[in-house]
Amino acid sequence: MQLAQIDSDGCSMAAPGAGWLWCVHGMGVEVDCAVPGLREAALTFAEWAEPALPPGMSIIRGEVLPYDADKVATHLSTNAKPVADAVGFAELWQDPAMPGIYWSIDERWGLGEINLPKRTWRSWVLDHAAENSADLPRLMEQGVLQPMAQLLRTRGLHLMPAASLAVGGWSLLLVCPFNIQPEIARLVDDGFDVIGQRWTALREEDGAVALLGTPAPVEMSRSPRPMRMHQPTDGPPWSTLPANRVHHAFADAVIVIDAGRRGGCEISPVSAMDAANTIRNAWPLPPLDPHRHAPTLAAKLAECCNVFRVELSREPLEFVGLIDLIRPSSAVRRAA
Repeated sequence: MQLAQIDSDGCSMAAPGAGWLWCVHGMGVEVDCAVPGLREAALTFAEWAEPALPPGMSIIRGEVLPYDADKVATHLSTNAKPVADAVGFAELWQDPAMPGIYWSIDERWGLGEINLPKRTWRSWVLDHAAENSADLPRLMEQGVLQPMAQLLRTRGLHLMPAASLAVGGWSLLLVCPFNIQPEIARLVDDGFDVIGQRWTALREEDGAVALLGTPAPVEMSRSPRPMRMHQPTDGPPWSTLPANRVHHAFADAVIVIDAGRRGGCEISPVSAMDAANTIRNAWPLPPLDPHRHAPTLAAKLAECCNVFRVELSREPLEFVGLIDLIRPSSAVRRAA
């Protein structure tokens, strides 16, 4: 595909053909990518790919480049200061004189620039991150999906790292700070269909919150284990569960999972008074500018859904049993 060579502030973009066009649930995304491994990782999201985007469609634009200290320096402000309580970022910086522009720094993968007013982002990827083929899906998340999600949020589409599943017309969103692939796999075995295996897009529709299908591989493991970076797994480190896909459903329940695993699995309902704050505090990708783009969707989820807190054990089947306790009897499992 032929992508623009000069962006809105005159900086040269990647070579022609080195990128992709996506239509993400009605939102246009144009990415130039000069990191070959990430172009391969992007094949996971082929269902979003379009040969061209409709004229007049609102588009956000991104650029992914190898790290070059000299070029990066031209984009950084010497007056930038660290942002306090930057949840979800190793380091987040902002120049008070440049509202809406943020720089994220993470020695594990590189540096990013997000420009909310222009709806653009850039990611500069360190060599050691680009060369780690086993961890390219995580780099895809950090260098592409996370900044893209911050920009899509300003357009009313909330892309978040959370799993979602459905069974018999009943759908749930699982918000958890660590990998729960073993539990998701057991739910699939129990007849649940997958909306989002690792990421889910959310949007207000008809007075409710829609869960929209989102492709993404998950870090695989045969059994629950403490969350560690770059820990080897049995079989492919990232993969997609063999499961039926659902591309649209309305959220009926939100499961907020506490950090860590304990000796037993417990579930407790969250009161209507506390539901919105519980969801907001657990939101896995907070907005860069909370005063302008607060996650108001948390309030809508609390209004439309039953909300529960869960403590997980190391036995995934216990979680399936808890979900069965709150699942309506009308939500019939899919026939095997």
